[in-house]
Amino acid sequence: MAINTDNRSWIPVVWDAPPWVKAGTSTRHGGNSRGTYNTLNLAMHVGDDPAMVAVNRRYLSGLLKLPAQPVWLNQTHSNRVTNADNSANTDADGIYTSQAGVVCTIMTADCVPLLFCNAAGTKIAAVHVGWRGFCAGIIPDALSYFNGEIESMLAWIGPHIRTDHYEVGEDVRTPCVNKHHKMNKAFHRNPAGRWQADLEMLVRQELALHGVSRIFSAGLCTYEHCADFFSYRRDKQTGRTASMIWLDK
Repeated sequence: MAINTDNRSWIPVVWDAPPWVKAGTSTRHGGNSRGTYNTLNLAMHVGDDPAMVAVNRRYLSGLLKLPAQPVWLNQTHSNRVTNADNSANTDADGIYTSQAGVVCTIMTADCVPLLFCNAAGTKIAAVHVGWRGFCAGIIPDALSYFNGEIESMLAWIGPHIRTDHYEVGEDVRTPCVNKHHKMNKAFHRNPAGRWQADLEMLVRQELALHGVSRIFSAGLCTYEHCADFFSYRRDKQTGRTASMIWLDK
């Protein structure tokens, strides 16, 4: 699937949320980083020049006319979801708020960026979902913030590594399948005897099991679209894109 956006640095979410819910994900275009971080790397922890990352962050904030500086987390592949109030640099992999003007942010380079909002457009969340966080229960932990509104809420699955490029071993498959037998559908054995994992199916199955049915997807692969996204599986030393959501009202 090709990227369709008015600005190559940003892909807005396409879903049925109220218009004041602003959300999307960055690409690797438009920044100042060099080499393997070329060009819009937004992560300070990957070995890039911090000065360049700071410039990149300012560029994106200006491009999007953000109401405040994004709340950046220290992501650890955990199941911790934190309130955005005073959460900058907190060890967590999910963030939520009901406050207007607070920019919930997570970074990825193959893992699933998962954005949520309730139907009324008064609660939002952003979640970083890798297989470890998935198995630890980060999705239901994030959904608990929307208690009583889950059936009408919206979820968006952002660009991530897709099945054809995500080979894993039994050490990944077993804990995922142990969560629920339906997760078995997300794994297909390849000729080498290992498994091709479908992260989107895992996320969709988990959301469905908890009553979320309004699910939208970017349908983009970080590994395949090498010119547009960073991919840790493809490049190892690389940058990170940012998925953001905020209430602009």
